[in-house]
Amino acid sequence: QNQTLNFVTDTSMDTTLDSGAGDYLTITVRDKEGKQKYQMQANAEDSPSQLINALNGKAYENGDHITVQHKYSGKIGLYVKGTLQLDYGNSQNSEEFVIQNNQLLRYDPEAINVTVKEGETTVGEAVEPNELIESGQPNYTYTFVKEPNYYQYGEQTVQIKVTDDQGKTTVVETTLVIKHESELTISTKDTTDERLTIKIDSTTHQLQGITDPKNTAAFSATSEPEVLVMALYNQNNELRQMIALDGGVAPQDCMNELSKQTVEIGDYLTITSKEGVSQSLYREGTNVQTTNESTSTYQINAQWQFEPRKTPTPPDEGGNENSSATKIDADVLIEFSKDNTPVQPVDPNDPTIPVDPTDPINPIGGELMITYTSKLDFGTHKKGGTSWFAYGDRMQGNVPITPFVSIKDTRSTDRKGWSLTAQLETSFVNEKGQPLNGAELHFSHLYSGNGELNAPEVTEGDLVVDKAGVEIARATEKNGYGQHSIGLGKLQADNTTNGVELTIPNGIANDSGNYQATILYTLTADPTVAFKE
Repeated sequence: QNQTLNFVTDTSMDTTLDSGAGDYLTITVRDKEGKQKYQMQANAEDSPSQLINALNGKAYENGDHITVQHKYSGKIGLYVKGTLQLDYGNSQNSEEFVIQNNQLLRYDPEAINVTVKEGETTVGEAVEPNELIESGQPNYTYTFVKEPNYYQYGEQTVQIKVTDDQGKTTVVETTLVIKHESELTISTKDTTDERLTIKIDSTTHQLQGITDPKNTAAFSATSEPEVLVMALYNQNNELRQMIALDGGVAPQDCMNELSKQTVEIGDYLTITSKEGVSQSLYREGTNVQTTNESTSTYQINAQWQFEPRKTPTPPDEGGNENSSATKIDADVLIEFSKDNTPVQPVDPNDPTIPVDPTDPINPIGGELMITYTSKLDFGTHKKGGTSWFAYGDRMQGNVPITPFVSIKDTRSTDRKGWSLTAQLETSFVNEKGQPLNGAELHFSHLYSGNGELNAPEVTEGDLVVDKAGVEIARATEKNGYGQHSIGLGKLQADNTTNGVELTIPNGIANDSGNYQATILYTLTADPTVAFKE
């Protein structure tokens, strides 16, 4: 994708470039094949403002090389994200730069040069890291620094580690878009041959009827009419669309009638079969239900997903056998559905108070789920220190709070509790892929709630969060029900927490840069699996 070069100058210094005359500055842009795209030459008697109109708006793209030739050495500098990468005092008369991933970098013929592109997939569908590479060398190999979460729809920033055949590495970033889909598949009787697939487009909220173009056989061996009937209703039980598939007709001959129907939350789809077809409901790539019922109904929930819809039982027209002129029985009913809806996290000091983080909560609901985890930021420091504490989290309105992990458990009475562990999934590395030598991450002063009986138990003492993982909290069948948060220490006067500490032994050297690691929190349904009493 073409971008444009923009040049700016300080108007207060809009004087001639030099007191001399003749060639002073030359900028040449070539494409990745070496073909010259354009060139700008300035004389010493020119002023910066005279060059702006000639320079601005020139198109470039990833892979272009820019050569800057200056009359004097030590006059060319390069800043990347506000940091001086090429010192003016160390530059030569001629320097070459390359545009890589929409950044201007100093060209190093020995360095790894790779260009990334944005990727797209659907929930539950994995991608290979090389699918996110636009250009590179045949001898490069690609691995994810951290595997993307394919069940969290939306945009994710992913890091890809690039390795050449000499063992050199670099890390590049790009965006992966996870599209959310819910789908129904319909098979013929006594077979897993999926003949029809009905999806909800996550962007347009339109139904999509999909069939296999290679399978043109009729849906049924008989020519009986209306072997399969699909009817779309709104939440007021008004018919919006109906299609009927005769036995001798191929599925693709009727799917266009259903496709492109824009649906709303609360609409429902009824599928009726004379022969008894198999229907499978998939949500986020997982089969959640398969049925052979002659009639099934699926409603569109608030997450734009299909979910089974129970048909209300009609009233007993014969009356109640215990009724009389002056007495009659009346049934009293209540039904509890599964609580799979994502919820707001709660304050670690009081689980009855919901909080509103600035970062997103976990969108994948469940009766047992981790609803939110705080990012841990240790800030910016000079090298040479040995210990740093993480800063507190921020809620909406810039309200400070101790970092925490929030949990929901609304399972049935046969629950056995849960166990929460923290594991260092990826170690600290900087943007160049260099490790943070000697780094250890410690949790301590953990707590939950304010002494209420239902609070889960937290692990006491100093805990090292490493590759092996460590249990930080647990619940039995008698506690931990509902919503709770595990507080990672207490906030101090400088807005750091005393419960999350990063240490490096004295005397260990490390490079400058932004270092990042990943903690994997795992919630296990049965605590006896994760630990022994």
